[in-house]
Amino acid sequence: MKHLAFLAVFFISFFARTGFCEDAIFSPARKTALEEMARNHCYRLFSPEQTVTLKEGSFTGGGGMNAKLAASAITDMNGDGRADVAVIIEHHAGGNPAISELSLLIDTANGFEQSLPVLLGENIALRRLYAEEASLFVPKTIAVEYVSGTLPDSGAHPAYDVRKAFYLDGHALKDAMSMEVVKKPALYLYPEKETNVDVRLGPKGRITRTIPAYRGKWSVTVGRDGKIGRRYRYLFYEAVLSNRIVQPEEGWCVRQTDLRSWMDFRLPRLGLNRQEARDFRAYWLKNLPKSRFWIIRLVRPEVVEDQLALTIQPRPQSMLRLIFCFTPSGTMTKLREPEISRFERRGFTAVEWGGILCSIQGRDEVR
Repeated sequence: MKHLAFLAVFFISFFARTGFCEDAIFSPARKTALEEMARNHCYRLFSPEQTVTLKEGSFTGGGGMNAKLAASAITDMNGDGRADVAVIIEHHAGGNPAISELSLLIDTANGFEQSLPVLLGENIALRRLYAEEASLFVPKTIAVEYVSGTLPDSGAHPAYDVRKAFYLDGHALKDAMSMEVVKKPALYLYPEKETNVDVRLGPKGRITRTIPAYRGKWSVTVGRDGKIGRRYRYLFYEAVLSNRIVQPEEGWCVRQTDLRSWMDFRLPRLGLNRQEARDFRAYWLKNLPKSRFWIIRLVRPEVVEDQLALTIQPRPQSMLRLIFCFTPSGTMTKLREPEISRFERRGFTAVEWGGILCSIQGRDEVR
C-alpha cells in the first residue's frame, strides 16, 4: 500500500507539472473558448504604457506599433475553481527591440481582469509557458522558460537559459524567488486552567492556510493539558511574507545523518518539551530535502516579532517562539554557536516553533 501511495503521489506530481491535471479540469470546449478570448482581448502594456486590442492574436497600430500573443497557458491560479489564463504579449514599435511581458487574465465575477504585467526582457526566445502545482515549499506558480540574449550565441552577445516562476498575490504576479513562505509555525497554549483564548496573527504578508479555520482571529477553549477545543495539540498556519527575514550570523552546521541527534540534544535545551520536540522532529526530518550538511540558525526574537506579529488574550506569562533558518550546504561550515537563555514556564505559557528553508541561491521559504 505504501508503494501504491508513493506511485500515486509521483504520477499526480508528474501530470501536474506537464499540464495534464489542468487538461482534466477544463473541458475541451472551455479551453477553446478561453484560448479564443485570449487571442481577442484588450491588454495593457507595461512598456510603453498603453493598451492594445488583439484580433486573432495580433495588433497593428500607429507609429509602427505591433503586438502579438506569443504564448498562453490555462490554469486555476487562485484555487477558486475558475480558469485563469496566463499570457505572454510580445510587442515592438518601429526599429525598437521586441519586448515580452507576462500577465494573468483572472476570472472574476466582473469578467476577466488582467494582472499587472511583468517585464520578461527584450528579444527573448520563448521556450515554454506552463503552470506548476504547489509543492511543500512553493505555492502554485506560472513558470516561463526562455533564452535571453542574441541567437546565435556569440562571445560579444552571449545567450543564456532563463527560468522564472511567479505566484499570484492578489492581482499581481510576484517572483517566487523573492517570497518568504511561512509554512509550519505550530503554536501551543498551556493555561493554568481551562480558558477561552483569542489569538490574532499579524504577519507582514498574507495568511494562506490555517487549522482550525481562522476568521480574523482564533477564539478557542484550551484545557490545562494544552488540548485546543478538545481536538488539536496546537494551532497551525501558513503565510507568505512580503520581505525576507534577516538571518543571524551564528548557528550550527549539522550533517544530515546527524539531524536527529542534534534535535534530540538541542531542542530541550532551547525550551521545547518532549511532545513539542517530537512534533518538530517528525516534521523536519520528513520534510527537509537531501543535503550533505545543514546550516541551522535561530532567528532573533525581535525579527520574529516584527515579521510574524502574534497577539494572545489573555496574555501569556511565558512565551517562547523558535523560528529556525535551514540552509543546505555541500561542505562543513564553522559557525559560532548562539548564546541561549534558559526558558522557564511560569503561569499561562505559549510556545511556537517553525522554520525557514533557505536555498543556496538565496531563496528563503518559511515553514
